[in-house]
Amino acid sequence: MLGRMLVRLLSTEGYDVVQAVTAREGLRLLQEQDPDIVLLDLMLPDGDGLDVCRVVREGERANRPVIVVSARTAPLDRRRAVEAGASSFLSKPFEPDELLRMVNGCLDPSG
Repeated sequence: MLGRMLVRLLSTEGYDVVQAVTAREGLRLLQEQDPDIVLLDLMLPDGDGLDVCRVVREGERANRPVIVVSARTAPLDRRRAVEAGASSFLSKPFEPDELLRMVNGCLDPSG
């Protein structure tokens, strides 16, 4: 349900959005679509989002922003996300405007 909301929100803002529900699907789409940014949950049905984040950071475009969007909000979870290569961390629940500011800031750091 959150995934559909994010797709709708970002599409309305003019972004081309591709959604994956599992780690496996996300990694496949990462290779096929070569996105400018990755929004990533830590709790995936087939794996840990931290592992996916590490793979993203090892790829050709390792500098692409990765925003972790997660209900796992303990300081240790945040620290592990940063250590795995996350650019930013957004705790669930969040306001749509907060996510848009974060995405826009990652894609256009100059302002």
